[in-house]
Amino acid sequence: MADLFYNALGNSAGSLSNAGPFSNVQSNYYWSATEYAPDIHSAWLFGMHSGFQARINKPYGVYAWAVQSGDIGVVSAVSIPGVSAVPLPAAVCLFDSGLLYWVWRGVSANIL
Repeated sequence: MADLFYNALGNSAGSLSNAGPFSNVQSNYYWSATEYAPDIHSAWLFGMHSGFQARINKPYGVYAWAVQSGDIGVVSAVSIPGVSAVPLPAAVCLFDSGLLYWVWRGVSANIL
């Protein structure tokens, strides 16, 4: 997150002056995915309001931001007004599993 904060977005310590393309970035602490090695009850966090990185006990409540290391390229797609993009394979799988559940539930209700 420090790389995003300092390098990609060009912020300086103590100031979240540029959130880039991200919306609703809170000027607060965020969990990282990295556990603090010497203490399994702690994990690293990053302060978006300060540029500060530290470890803290896991039960402490802070914001979370799902990120993955590395750069991602620009995705070009045809934009249709009023229609949002949906990852088709995942949507079809989710739809099919829901449909199968309701079919199974209907069949098992008729048997019982």
